[in-house]
Amino acid sequence: MAMVRHREEGAMSGTDERIRQVGLVQSFVARPELGSVFGLAIIVITFMIMTSISGTFSAMWTNPIGIQAWVELAAFVGILAIGASLLMIAGEFDLSIGANIALAGHSFALLLIFGVPVVPAILLTFVELAFLGFIIGVIVVRTGLPSFIVTLGFWFASRGFAVFLSQTLLNQSRLSVKPQLKAPAGGGEDPTIIDNLFAFDKGFGLPFDA
Repeated sequence: MAMVRHREEGAMSGTDERIRQVGLVQSFVARPELGSVFGLAIIVITFMIMTSISGTFSAMWTNPIGIQAWVELAAFVGILAIGASLLMIAGEFDLSIGANIALAGHSFALLLIFGVPVVPAILLTFVELAFLGFIIGVIVVRTGLPSFIVTLGFWFASRGFAVFLSQTLLNQSRLSVKPQLKAPAGGGEDPTIIDNLFAFDKGFGLPFDA
C-alpha cells in the first residue's frame, strides 16, 4: 500500500525514481561521439600548452610547414585508428599492428630496390598486408583463440618475416632506397612522398635508410 502511494506521489510530482539526474559535463562525456571530440580537445590543448612552454608554438600551429607536419602524421595514425577502433568495438584488438606497419615499409622498400615502380609497389604491399590480416582473422574465428594470443604471435612473426625477406634476398636487414628514388635528369620518381611514408614507418620496426 505504501509502495502504491509512493508511486502515485511520484507520478503527481512528475518525477520517476528510476531516472538518475546527471550533470551536464557527465552527460556530455557519456555520449560516444561527443566524448571523442572532448578527448581530441584535451589532446590539442595539451600540445598547445607544451609547445608554448618549449617556445615552438608558432612553428607548430601558425607555420604552414609545421601544420602540414602534424596533420600528415595525424592522418597516418587516424587511418590505423579506424581499423583498431572497429576491432575494439567488436570486442577484439590487434597487437601486431606495429610490426605489420614495419613489415609494410620493409616490403615496400624491397620492391623499390628490385625496380618495381612506386604505384605497383604500394598496391602489392597493400595486398600482402590484406592477406596477412585475412590469415589472422581466419585463425581467430576458426580456432576460437583470443585475438590477444594470435596477434601477439603475429607481432613476432611479422618482424621475423621482414628479416627473412631482406636476409634471403639481399643478405642484409638494413635497407637503403635513396638510390632507387633519386630522379634522373630525364625524369623519374619524386622521393617526397616516399620520404613521408618512411618517416612514419621508421619508428615501428626494422631499421632502414630512406
